[in-house]
This record gives sequence, C-alpha cells and structure tokens, in this order.
Amino acid sequence: MLLLLGGGWLWFRSSSLVAVHQVRVTGLSGPDVSQITRALTDSAETMTTLNFDVSKLKRAVAAYPYVHSLDVSTDFPHGVTIDVLEEVPLAITTVSGRSAVLDGAGQLLPITGTPHGPLPLVPLGVSAATGGTGGFNSGPGRITAPGPLAALKVLVAAPYGFLPHLARAVSTSAHGVVVKLRGGPDLFFGPPVQLADKWSAALSVLAARGAAAAAGGGYIDLSDPERPAVGVRAPATPSGSSSSPSG
Repeated sequence: MLLLLGGGWLWFRSSSLVAVHQVRVTGLSGPDVSQITRALTDSAETMTTLNFDVSKLKRAVAAYPYVHSLDVSTDFPHGVTIDVLEEVPLAITTVSGRSAVLDGAGQLLPITGTPHGPLPLVPLGVSAATGGTGGFNSGPGRITAPGPLAALKVLVAAPYGFLPHLARAVSTSAHGVVVKLRGGPDLFFGPPVQLADKWSAALSVLAARGAAAAAGGGYIDLSDPERPAVGVRAPATPSGSSSSPSG
C-alpha cells in the first residue's frame, strides 16, 4: 500500500495536472529583458509546481552575466513567480580616486570583463559610500547618500539602451534630479516620482522637431510630465563683472 501511495505521489508531482502554465517574471530592467524573460518562461514551463528545479532555471540564463540570483515561489497548481536579482551596470562614479561601476541599488559592482557601453556619471560625496574601496577588491560597498540614490532611481527608469546618451545625473536643490545629455539639454526631473511618465515625455520632446532648440545650454523641465517645458538658460555672468558690454 505504501509503495502504491508513493508511486502515485511521484506520478502526480510530475504530471500535467500540476504543470506550470502561468509564469510571472519580475525584477528585470537591464539589457536583454525579453530574452531573459523568454528563457526563464520556457524553462519553467517544462516543470511542475510540485517538482520545480531552480538550478534548471539558473542554467537557462547562465549566458546572461547581469542575472545575479533568482527567487522563485510556486503557486499551486499552475503558477510560478520568478524574481530576478540583477547586477546591471547603470552608472560610473569615483571612490577614493578610482573609477567604479554602480547598479541601480547603489551597489559598487566588482570589476569584471562584462561589456557595457558608455554610462552616465553619478558623482559621490566623500561619505556617500560604505565599504571603502571594497567595491574594487575585497568586497562590495553600497551607496547610502540620498542624492546619488535619487539619481540612480531616475536612471533605473530610463530605457537601458538610452544610457549611452546620458553624461551625468545629479540631485540638486533647485531642480531635483538633473540628467545631462551628451551634447544635448539638461533634463529636470524634480523628485524621483512618476518616472515612467517623465521619461516618456522627455523622449517625446527630444524626438520632436523643436527639440533642437533645447540643445546647448537648454533644458527640458519634466517636473509635470503632462506639460514638459523646454527652455534655454541665460549664460552665467562671472562674479564681479558686468553683464553689459564695456564701452
């Protein structure tokens, strides 16, 4: 009888009655989102919720170095949620006079051979990171200062393929997070909220014919994403000099 029950359980846990049909993948924001999602989904759908092999999922995305770990939960009888923890190079910074790479959580990533294109600069204060130079040699450090973290939050929301067009991102008292385009205008994001709408507005304005007017000292104010404002800032006047021509 016990053998019969055991055999029945082994059959049931691998049967189509508990096959995975509903796969939800979360946490992806970097490159290859669609490819990683498809690889995880295809792999998960070969399993069941009672006989799930996470190591098989890991092998399915082994070719993607940005995938750091997977957190999997099954929902009997047919559902699986896969939360992907990424270490995606998002920005560069300088710690103790040395260049480092940051991910969206403010983690100082170890130097690896993982290729990436040009990344925006996120400047740090002296006390902005913990872990000293651990981000380079002995172990990871993490950014803790609110300003750089706000800048990173804005960069996380940007289309990853657009990052090479961004020169730097800083948090300011006047305009909130400001993202400087390479050879283009400044983007005034204000507080790091409604970021999907703000990036959508920015890209729409940049794609419009009149966006050229914002280049070279110009800006796009995205604090209200429904009404982005394009303007040109007046040149700064050196301290102690007159703004009027001398005669």
